[in-house]
Amino acid sequence: MTPVERSLLAELRAQADYTGRLLLFVLRFLVGSVVLTVGLMLLATTLAQRPLLSIFRRLRI
Repeated sequence: MTPVERSLLAELRAQADYTGRLLLFVLRFLVGSVVLTVGLMLLATTLAQRPLLSIFRRLRI
């Protein structure tokens, strides 16, 4: 293996490591965003049902 090939191989490994780390960061960010969105939706649904339940209590349904 020539020194140029070794240099290119080292550069390719560094680039693959950088790309892998970036992909991992993006995936973590997306999963975190989905979890946060689902949590906020559940919280909003819970808070929105309280007035609806009080209306049902007043109507005795």
